Amino acid sequence: MSLDRLGYEIKLRWTTLILTPLLIMAGIGLVAVLLRVMHKGPMLLLLTSFEMFLPLAAGVIVGSTLAQEPALELQLTMPRKYHHTGLLRVGLIFTWSALIALLFISGLGLAGAFEQPPFTRSWPFLLQFLLLQLVWLAPLLWFIAVGFCLSLLTNSRTATGALLGVIWMIDFASTGFILETGWLRPILLFPTFTAYQYITTITPAAWQDEWLVPRFEVLATAIVLLPLGWLLSHNTERLLQGSTEE
Repeated sequence: MSLDRLGYEIKLRWTTLILTPLLIMAGIGLVAVLLRVMHKGPMLLLLTSFEMFLPLAAGVIVGSTLAQEPALELQLTMPRKYHHTGLLRVGLIFTWSALIALLFISGLGLAGAFEQPPFTRSWPFLLQFLLLQLVWLAPLLWFIAVGFCLSLLTNSRTATGALLGVIWMIDFASTGFILETGWLRPILLFPTFTAYQYITTITPAAWQDEWLVPRFEVLATAIVLLPLGWLLSHNTERLLQGSTEE
């Protein structure tokens, strides 16, 4: 892959790929500042934004950029097939969203803005740093993987966005039920929102069962879904059919 190709993709869709995640985080940052001025704790809002809002936005962006391609027929005649272009776009969206989350949450973490479970304070700094990144990494990769698959199954950015929104709402509303149901743990997307509310008193066993293990299970689910999306992107007949329907 040449740098010219990468630059072209960024130039072509920079408002969607680059600007949207930045605007989301800027809006959340502004609300957090206002809460700080009003002497209300903004940290739960900030953690929630990394875990809930940015991943959803990234998944919707994936769906909107892959479900429809005006130049699809032309791309299918080129030596570089469309599935390579699709994977490149998914990689760009993930990389940019991950960079935003990494910089924001790392800066706030280094500043001591986030309360950590008391038993982790004696752990090595690098381990604490890596665990903090799981707040955003697991749901981000999961929503991107699901958006990747849904966009290619539905061939509709409207349907993909709606389905991701429904999944988001059901998962958020059912966090307690999912947490208590072992086989649903791989789709427990927002445990930080719940665990942070009693983070100073949480026990090591509860933290592991309610937060750490579900984070890795969600990551594993995303890793399984990404190759599925890659295989779906090879179905050129379905892609062409979808490009004429929406």
